[in-house]
Amino acid sequence: YGQNPAIDKLQLALKASSEIEEQVSIMTDIGVAYFQGQVYFDSAFYYVEKAHLLAKENELEKAQARPLFYLGSIQNFLNNHEEAIEYYKQAKDLLEVHGEHHQIGAAYNNIGGVYFELKEYDKALENYERALAIAKENNDTLNMGIDYMNIGEAYYSTGRMEKSRETFELSLGLLEKANYDPPTGHLFYARALLALEEVEEARVQAMRSLEIAKADKDLYYSSEAAMLLANIYSQKKDFENAFRYQEEAKIKQDSLNSAKALNEVEKLNLNFELQKNKEELDFIRQKNQYQNIIYALAGLGLLLLGILISRQIKLVKINQEMRDVQKR
Repeated sequence: YGQNPAIDKLQLALKASSEIEEQVSIMTDIGVAYFQGQVYFDSAFYYVEKAHLLAKENELEKAQARPLFYLGSIQNFLNNHEEAIEYYKQAKDLLEVHGEHHQIGAAYNNIGGVYFELKEYDKALENYERALAIAKENNDTLNMGIDYMNIGEAYYSTGRMEKSRETFELSLGLLEKANYDPPTGHLFYARALLALEEVEEARVQAMRSLEIAKADKDLYYSSEAAMLLANIYSQKKDFENAFRYQEEAKIKQDSLNSAKALNEVEKLNLNFELQKNKEELDFIRQKNQYQNIIYALAGLGLLLLGILISRQIKLVKINQEMRDVQKR
């Protein structure tokens, strides 16, 4: 507690929750919050896996998809690519059963991303294009923009620079319409422009990427954008700025490494917290089981009470009929 106010708030919400589906959602949110911090991946995996198991134990098929999706994202970030693909495919299969087209496209996109990391670019493109087809079918501007961005990156990695540039331009236009401006779109576009020797436009796009990443407090993409700017200024023979951005990239990378090192130092405290939270989660699950038993017993009690009342009414009626007979 105290490290992240958003996580603290979610922890309190989890303790107060009595609905299983809501608990699954909150636990997933806690895991995602740890994952987005780019440091506490063990905590991220712990909470998201707990969410998945809780949904599975209670046969909440649809609720399982989101935790599975983020388990894939965590494994991919940790370079466990085969496990990531398996989680994404499980999520996709569940989403297809429930007709969640928007999220099915995201699953295909992320499967493509894993193949991209494995440098299997043909398989990456195949999955990106499946995602794009779903986005087009649903007239989903945002996801079309993201899909084109990923396709452009695949073209870049296979040396098709002109096609890459055209695809990135299409992507940025769609993302602007959707009012979404991630640092990655500008960063990837800048790389393609630099490869095509359009150095000044590459500088503009890389600078935009750095500004967005800094605003988002994204250490990884801040470092990537700063390093790209260092390369661009080096090509322009502006060695003063090249050195400045190289130093900035190094500082960002060192900050990320320091955070990861701090994570190692804090492992014992964190494991203690996780054990405590595990006990709390087990208590919540047990509480839900007890509640179900109480509801069942209450229902049975009401049924028995109904039978007793009905029987009593019949006895009163019989006694009344007997008195009437005696009276006659």
